[in-house]
Amino acid sequence: MRLVLAVGLATLAFAALAATPLANHFPGMKLVQRVDAPILREGSDDAVFVYSGDEGHRVAVAHFDRKPREAEPIVIDQLELPSSPFDPPHVSVQKRVVVIEQMTGGTMATQATYRFRLDPEQDCMGLIGLDASRYDRMGANDGYRISWNLLTGKFISQRMWAQGSTKKPAPERVSKRAPGAVCMSLIDTPDDLIDAALDAERRR
Repeated sequence: MRLVLAVGLATLAFAALAATPLANHFPGMKLVQRVDAPILREGSDDAVFVYSGDEGHRVAVAHFDRKPREAEPIVIDQLELPSSPFDPPHVSVQKRVVVIEQMTGGTMATQATYRFRLDPEQDCMGLIGLDASRYDRMGANDGYRISWNLLTGKFISQRMWAQGSTKKPAPERVSKRAPGAVCMSLIDTPDDLIDAALDAERRR
């Protein structure tokens, strides 16, 4: 019942977006990927769209509420991602979880994997997991990785030594954060989270 209500509320909240073609909401961007898969519930008629442009990328999770299938979808939530010299973000859907992978940066690059699932409490696509690694693509400098499970609140961070280092693997630092998904539009960037983890490590 709660899930049905969440879908209904999301449909009302974003109904205005269905009045015009989806592409009109991402001016100057082009569609680079579309994945059709159930997201809101089993058998639901949903899709994820990835748009890219000079100023960044947008990932939109949408629901088709009308027939015929060619009708414009209703956007449930969307994620803004930064521009990158690498390939556009890649999206897949696994058991109604939207998985988004993106690499940003340059020689020092950050590879991030986001996992989102419908959050009926907040009527949005909630971040339930994030894995990110910052590393030197040339292998000359140390890197850093984080892994955050928002369902349990477990947050892991670990320094990664430069390529060729003979040091023992750095210890994992495990901390506990308040559990709970974060809506797509409210999440911090992986680089912000890595910087915060590094600052916390320096203060120890």
